[in-house]
Amino acid sequence: MVDSISKPRLYFITVCFVVMTTCVYLNSVTIGTKLYSHGRMMPNASSWHPHRPPDPNVNWTCSPKQRIVFCKTHKTGSTTTAALLERFGYHRNLSFAMGRNSHIISHTKLFHHSMAFKIPNRTRQDFDFLVNHIRFNRKEMDISVPNAKYISLIRNPITQLESEFGYFEMADKLKIKTKNPFMTFMSNPQKYYHMNSNMWWRRRNGQLYDLGLDHKYDENLTVIKDKIQQLSTEIDLMMMNEYYDESMILLKKMMCWDFEDVLYIKMGVRSDSHRYPLTEGAVEKIKVWNAGDVMLYDYFNRTFWQKVRAYGSTFSRDLAHLRTMLRNASDQCIHSDKKNLKDKRVEQFVLKPNASKYCTDLKRGDVQYTKLIRNEMIERGRLEFENKNRSLG
Repeated sequence: MVDSISKPRLYFITVCFVVMTTCVYLNSVTIGTKLYSHGRMMPNASSWHPHRPPDPNVNWTCSPKQRIVFCKTHKTGSTTTAALLERFGYHRNLSFAMGRNSHIISHTKLFHHSMAFKIPNRTRQDFDFLVNHIRFNRKEMDISVPNAKYISLIRNPITQLESEFGYFEMADKLKIKTKNPFMTFMSNPQKYYHMNSNMWWRRRNGQLYDLGLDHKYDENLTVIKDKIQQLSTEIDLMMMNEYYDESMILLKKMMCWDFEDVLYIKMGVRSDSHRYPLTEGAVEKIKVWNAGDVMLYDYFNRTFWQKVRAYGSTFSRDLAHLRTMLRNASDQCIHSDKKNLKDKRVEQFVLKPNASKYCTDLKRGDVQYTKLIRNEMIERGRLEFENKNRSLG
């Protein structure tokens, strides 16, 4: 049979076969590389859910941004946001600047680039993400995460202060035994401000404190105004707890992400046993006591809606689409009749039996993601300890 085929024709057939085989192999390698690296999905529009086609509601003419600093504030919804961001970075094998103490770098110190784990054998110590608890310091954060987008999250100072008081069980720390300890605290907050050094810094203007303003300026309205103006130039998106879904839409567009990238399950929601009712008189006292946080919130509440208006005519449609996806994710993943009572301070949702990896990833919390990411980065030689004896506070 071979003898009946001319040599030129046989040569041509052989070359074609080799070319076709090579193309098939290269294509398979390319697809495999796009979807997986070390068992995880790499960056592409549908990477977290590889069987889902790219979302038709996303404008893919832009390129997804993969460097972000989240200026994490206390009791604003930041745990939910941090977990969402960590999920995005983890599934794309991105690097994180983080400290040694779980999800907390420091409660009381301004960020300094030396606080982060070190990358072995590299002169440039730069990362893709910074999302753990640390006080805001743009200059030093730029060193650790250059060319990043900066975001933060704030909450109405009335409910935020009450939330901190309940969640951190300050009544016990201050030895207040009344029926409504928070009302007792607000009857004379100056009396309790420095009583018991444990987390005293959370008892006044806690959001401004997280964002870098020291408490010695709590009553200096000029310095507070200047700080707010500075934050308006240093933070690309200030999100609002009361308008969380709207915030996710703005985040998605700014980062050129998929709707699926901003899906979430609420975390750290306080149980009723750690909530305190407020009177109108208490509300007015909080406004005076927390005047700095009130100014912060009022300013960024205005600029937030300016961003919503600038988004364009598709905002309402995109918001409705996100909320539909959130309902679908909840129906798919969450056991509606059960809650995990392991931590009496918060209500934690329970996954349905035999929940998918998609659901497990969606529910994984900030603390769990931080531990997972840190351990993996150390195992791969991407992080190392330095200054082990240094206290970060």
